[in-house]
Amino acid sequence: MVPSRDGNHLEPYTYTQADGGVMTVNGELHKLAHNISFGHGIHAGIHWRSDTDYSMLLGEEVALSILKDKVQTYSEEVSITITKMNGQTSDPIKNS
Repeated sequence: MVPSRDGNHLEPYTYTQADGGVMTVNGELHKLAHNISFGHGIHAGIHWRSDTDYSMLLGEEVALSILKDKVQTYSEEVSITITKMNGQTSDPIKNS
């Protein structure tokens, strides 16, 4: 769902060629992390912005660590590379 032009209600999202190459799972996960962190801590006046920035980086490292462990349980060959929040590419996560 996306906001309507006037912002008063939600409308179904429709895929367009213009945003097709822009929207990625990685980008949506980064947006979700940002929205949760900033919506909870900053706007409520609980945390400094730097607290929220570093919590997202810590969460990213925890998620990568869990993914590295989880990948080892798959019988199929797996290789995943993720673009991290700082724009750098992670080392390949493999189950070899």
